[in-house]
Amino acid sequence: MWVVEGFVSKQDELVQVNESVEDVAAQFLDELIQRCVVQVVEKSFFTGKVKSCCLHDLMRDFCLAKAEEQCFLQVLSSANQSNTKTVTSTQLRRASIVTSEAALPTQCPHIRSLIEWGQKELNLKIVCEDFKLLRVLLLYKVETHDGYLPNELGNLRHLHYLALLNTNIKTLPESIGNLSNLLYLEYKVIYGTKMEPLPNVLWKMKQLRRLYLNNYDIPSSKELKLHTLTNLQTLSSLDVSDWESEVELETLSQSLKKLRIIGIRSQRLLDAVLRSPCMTSGYLVNLRLHWEQYDVELKSTEPLYGHCQCLRKLFLNGKIGEDCPLQFPPSLVKLGLSRSGLELHDPMVAIGRLSQLKYLYLFEAYIGAKMTCSAGSFPHLEVLNMWCLDNLEEWRVEEGAMPRLKNLFICQCWILKGLPEELKSIPSLQDLRLVSMPRSFCHRLFKRGEEEIYEYRVRAGAGVADNGGERGEDFHIIQHIPYVKFAILDFSLEGERT
Repeated sequence: MWVVEGFVSKQDELVQVNESVEDVAAQFLDELIQRCVVQVVEKSFFTGKVKSCCLHDLMRDFCLAKAEEQCFLQVLSSANQSNTKTVTSTQLRRASIVTSEAALPTQCPHIRSLIEWGQKELNLKIVCEDFKLLRVLLLYKVETHDGYLPNELGNLRHLHYLALLNTNIKTLPESIGNLSNLLYLEYKVIYGTKMEPLPNVLWKMKQLRRLYLNNYDIPSSKELKLHTLTNLQTLSSLDVSDWESEVELETLSQSLKKLRIIGIRSQRLLDAVLRSPCMTSGYLVNLRLHWEQYDVELKSTEPLYGHCQCLRKLFLNGKIGEDCPLQFPPSLVKLGLSRSGLELHDPMVAIGRLSQLKYLYLFEAYIGAKMTCSAGSFPHLEVLNMWCLDNLEEWRVEEGAMPRLKNLFICQCWILKGLPEELKSIPSLQDLRLVSMPRSFCHRLFKRGEEEIYEYRVRAGAGVADNGGERGEDFHIIQHIPYVKFAILDFSLEGERT
């Protein structure tokens, strides 16, 4: 937001040659945090970067008062508006409407930023006609009477930031292509909204840096032109399920740092993504590819291992060929493999060598019977999620593996015989969740009557009796873990789901 408002720009003396304006803005935020002006609410588990922050109540009240005094910003709500529910000022530059009771500000021709929260039946045509100098327009939980944006949106030539979040807007107008100064576009609808294909005009917005599309329900638009978006840093949830040509995917911007593509329906499309400029530029840090519903498989991880040496997060959802050697960039901090269907080779061998990996997610990734975490593997792993490894019978953890593991989640591993003995030697383990697991598996650890959902907690000076249950033969493996949750799935026959 600071960037699109112009508070930080390329002309700023603090922006170094190889530094982006977003990096400088993050430094400004860090300085405010260090001076205790801003409080951190949440940080990224993987990078330590600030994800959300807030102001102390006193600081917030002071800032709002000063902002209103200087006509920098006015927050319009039922608590602070007059009986007329309108505000008029030729000097007002920014307005945030945080209640459906408040009306749009009038006679404010110089307004630059407008944030709407929860307005029903909003007449956006008035916004487009009255506020032609807008640089920022954010609509959150806003509904229009017909589910469309007016064509007049294309008249907001100064717009740098457009976010449509949890709205009922079915598609974007073709006139959006006129927004040649747009830097940031985010488009997410209310679940259940009947979507329409996007117009093929995004290529006209050549300054675009970040493009976030809806995670679901947007009908794929055939071959959206994207090759002109050379400044694009984020492209999220691009659906290519109706694409026939791979030309646009072969030319994805080398500036991309974050990329998510869904609906990859042919081998040609997947191969095109893997040989695009963004894969060899060295800038890509977050990559998510989905081809799980189609007869497509990853044949080589060389484009990932050989070129993406800065990649921090990787999620691959789809078949991985048995002849594909598993090699991943050593820089990975988070890795997810879903529906990979690996059988002949234990994936833990290759993944365990990733010295910086903190988070591992496996969903139907391995269909073999035995899996081993060898000694010294996963030196920094903190979170391990294992879902639907249906054929897994034996899981071995050797001494010295996963020494920093904190959270372990096992779900629907139907025939897993038991937990590895070596887990008892991992003192960092704080949270164990066993969900939809067989009764026999759970009762080997801890049993509380015939309950199907129950917990075990370690309390200072408390014994097992205080948890209202009894030890199983493998209880010694989990007795040091502060919190264990069991959710049993009954079996009618051994190894068969009811």
